[in-house]
Amino acid sequence: MTTIPNPEIEERIIYHYCDANALLSTFEELSDTRLAADDSIFVKRVDIGGMSSGHVGPRWWRESETALLLQQFRSIQKVAV
Repeated sequence: MTTIPNPEIEERIIYHYCDANALLSTFEELSDTRLAADDSIFVKRVDIGGMSSGHVGPRWWRESETALLLQQFRSIQKVAV
């Protein structure tokens, strides 16, 4: 099966998912916490044991991980095109 690229659809996907504001608002929706918070928060659904035990650091997501996710997504898009 061959996939035929559709630039219009790809552009919509990139616009929606590669937008920093969309990532930030998704974080707030999933964690029920504003990303502007500095203190670690507890999110029961990500409490699967391990070192963090369900604790999430909004500052880390805001200052580090959002940029990394955007960079990774964009690099995948370049390879896929």
